[in-house]
Amino acid sequence: MPFESIDGIDVTLRDHLLRIRLDRPEHLNAMTPDQMNHVSKLCAQAEDDDDVRVVLLTGTGEAFCAGADLSGVDLSASGGQIPPVSMSKTLFLALLELSKPLVGAVNGIAAGGGLGLALCCDIRLIGGRAVRDVVQPHRPHRQRRGRLAAPTDRRHRQGDRAHRVREAHRRA
Repeated sequence: MPFESIDGIDVTLRDHLLRIRLDRPEHLNAMTPDQMNHVSKLCAQAEDDDDVRVVLLTGTGEAFCAGADLSGVDLSASGGQIPPVSMSKTLFLALLELSKPLVGAVNGIAAGGGLGLALCCDIRLIGGRAVRDVVQPHRPHRQRRGRLAAPTDRRHRQGDRAHRVREAHRRA
């Protein structure tokens, strides 16, 4: 069964690599509930397909993913309250349970549930604006920070050199 693309989710399979690209740059790749369900189904399909060896998750434009898209939510039905949107029940579990390597090409902003998507990936390739936008070390996500593939702040980028300089000064 071929992997199908839907509006906002571009899917290609080539050379044993299944690429799932969030393709809503005008909404910073925020995902609708239908898109979350579709990506979950793609993960289940990839799990059963021997031709898929690696799954790549990426975004289009200047954002990786800005989380859930609430623009279609009818606030009048809930008394003006934003209903709870749980990306974890449908999407995060599917990504975490995938036995094949999941690579996240984090090309830009990863906010809210988009940060959760990045953290679900086995390997994260982080570039562009994402180096400074994915994680802010003083935020509660810091316990997962060590798993990121790119430095998250200036202190970490200069960590090895700074450590050597401090040791040299201490010995002098």
